[in-house]
Amino acid sequence: MPLIFIKKNIMLRFSLTVLLSVMLCVGLAQPLTAQSDPAKEAVTSVAETYFDAWYNGNDNQMAEIVHPMLAKRGPIIREEKDIELSDMSALKLIRTTEAGGGSSAPDSLVGKSIDVLSISSDIASVKVDSILLTEYLQLIKWKGDWKIINVLWEIKPKWRSKWNYN
Repeated sequence: MPLIFIKKNIMLRFSLTVLLSVMLCVGLAQPLTAQSDPAKEAVTSVAETYFDAWYNGNDNQMAEIVHPMLAKRGPIIREEKDIELSDMSALKLIRTTEAGGGSSAPDSLVGKSIDVLSISSDIASVKVDSILLTEYLQLIKWKGDWKIINVLWEIKPKWRSKWNYN
């Protein structure tokens, strides 16, 4: 065998070994970072508490995770009428949760997925998606804890006639 062929073969194996090692390290590092990110875990926990508190009518849980200046808004779409805007303060959201919140929704509509869209040092954005609703939460780190300060929501078109105040 010519010496050049052997050198190229060794270089090719070395290059592939290095490439595979780097890919393996990068692939393993990402899940470990995501699993151990305390800010992401805290923000996700607040979003889960928000969702569960609403559908279980737990006003005490809701009061713990919303900022006092919360604004919750969403379109109210009625057939053959102009779109209105639902507007809730923190107090109104807590009182509405106390009165039952989303507890009248059937369990089949209550499944959720939570996607943390962005986190910086003191603010975060989260999408909470369920069969019935899409909600975007904005959080602020307030006195050391994550609190929801804004919510933008909509009832998905398929469910508007039943759940959108028609």
